[in-house]
Amino acid sequence: MKTLPKNLRNVVYSLLFPLYCPSCEKHLDNGRGWLCPECWSSLIGAEKGQWQHLKPLKKIAVKVAFQYDDVTRMLVQQMKFNGRIDIAEMIGEKLALCFGNLVVDYQLKAVIPVPLHPVRVRERGYDQNLVIANSFGRELNLPVYPKVIKRIKNTKPQSRLSNSERMTNLRGAFKPVMKTNDKLSGTVILLDDVIHTGSTAVGCVNALNEAGIKDMLVISAFG
Repeated sequence: MKTLPKNLRNVVYSLLFPLYCPSCEKHLDNGRGWLCPECWSSLIGAEKGQWQHLKPLKKIAVKVAFQYDDVTRMLVQQMKFNGRIDIAEMIGEKLALCFGNLVVDYQLKAVIPVPLHPVRVRERGYDQNLVIANSFGRELNLPVYPKVIKRIKNTKPQSRLSNSERMTNLRGAFKPVMKTNDKLSGTVILLDDVIHTGSTAVGCVNALNEAGIKDMLVISAFG
């Protein structure tokens, strides 16, 4: 689907997906993004969450675009479990609009998506974090490096666990794949779709440190 020209993709989306917004029931010109443009624009900005209390993230800036509420929860579910690549692409574009100024402020060099386990990718049919990262990077002209770290444990879904269980669940889940080179010297973005307690980010930060990356900025769509 993502290889089709944009105008043809819109036609395909209009045939495959209902032409109404599930939030406001407004008619849609095409099915891309699941929500109408007005509802996308009215998503509530995120406030600081529980991740701010985790010591490994104390010295790392964490930026979250939108509040994880009933609407965005449905949005994420559609993206993850109904194969809605168009939603992931839209999220990347929205993140670029929200945080494009950070490229200069932090002298950002690259985007690294939080990796999914291969089993999870096969189940979903695609890696939504990679799609978000590619869309985000394309908008801001930043290269995407999806193979710097990997998830070596197919952990239980974090959403089903308590806060204390989430950290234990992800212990040792991420490992470095490659040592970094000059292309990644500087600050990189660690990008995730949702941040709750920050335990996933902590696991990835530790793996990135092992890979030789010390300067990073965590960006999440929802939290």
